[in-house]
Amino acid sequence: MSLAPSSTLPLPFPAGATPASLKSTSQPIPPSEILEVIFRDLARSILSGSGTASLTELRTVRAWLRAAALTCHDFCPVALDILWQNLDNLTPLLKLLPSFKELNGVHIISRAISSSDWVRFDCYARRVRRVAYRTDSPSIEIHPSVYTALSILHPSILPNLGSIAFPSSGASSPLSFPDAILLAVPAVRHVELTSRAHPSFVLLFLATLAGTSPQLTSLKLSGQSFAILEHTLSAFPELEILGLTNMVDEMSSGVLGSIAALKHLHSFSIHLSPLTLFPVPLLSFPASNFRTSPFMALKSLQVRCSNVNSPSILVLSSYMPRGALQRLTITFESNPHPLFHGTLPHSSLPGYGFSMGVLAPAPKTL
Repeated sequence: MSLAPSSTLPLPFPAGATPASLKSTSQPIPPSEILEVIFRDLARSILSGSGTASLTELRTVRAWLRAAALTCHDFCPVALDILWQNLDNLTPLLKLLPSFKELNGVHIISRAISSSDWVRFDCYARRVRRVAYRTDSPSIEIHPSVYTALSILHPSILPNLGSIAFPSSGASSPLSFPDAILLAVPAVRHVELTSRAHPSFVLLFLATLAGTSPQLTSLKLSGQSFAILEHTLSAFPELEILGLTNMVDEMSSGVLGSIAALKHLHSFSIHLSPLTLFPVPLLSFPASNFRTSPFMALKSLQVRCSNVNSPSILVLSSYMPRGALQRLTITFESNPHPLFHGTLPHSSLPGYGFSMGVLAPAPKTL
């Protein structure tokens, strides 16, 4: 669910102006923690619960939260926190700057940005916790120089941004997300890059994050190339969660080594399509080639694949620390060859078998 303000969100009341509804009141006000729970629950009640909120639902939620912010002075900070915590692009923030103007159909920075402008901007920017792009969001044309200027004039404009997600559908080009240059801030911990993101953009964005956000803990890639990972994963030594879906090529020994060497990786999920078969040389790649114990912190392994990927599963499982896994999920399109389970080198999971293609505990017999 997202409560992101859209690019058409009315601007908050001007700095220094206090509406009559925000005058102090003698009525007792619940603590901010309770207000936050109330506002979140009421916002959720407006949504359909279908998983992805429609733009109409989001507009209703935004209007309600803005009304709540204007109702009472003590309501304002909490309502604004929820209103601004999720964005689907940076346009609402840019519109807070008086110098952000349209010229011949293109938005530019028309003059110098004053210190008071930045104070007001920061009041809302610090509330942003997640940017999740939507392909159906209203958009305006913004000159690329705007993002370059902001990155120089006001680095780390989103100091508390922790999560970034790119959409899974729509056209892809290297310039699809020009504002992404502003998202690579030290606080980022979760990044989700899909096939919507062009490979050259993904490579550049991860390289940028390596310099600004080395403490990244969660990375999910879909429809990308394994080659992107070989020289970037080592830049994120704190990575705990890695998800790879519909990768478009083979996994090399270098990529497997980079993944297995992550000392804090406790959850690894991978979807092996026929395109992601491990090459024959990797099938005999000994675990002793790793500098340290492979997958030393791994607790959860989830694999989804076609039957043709059975050898690939053996490669992965042979590198797992014996007895360390707490959760193992392997799903095939149908039950694999009976010999496969006998060769699965996870003796720490006795009594497991395949049912409808899913590795699960075998039913007990009386």
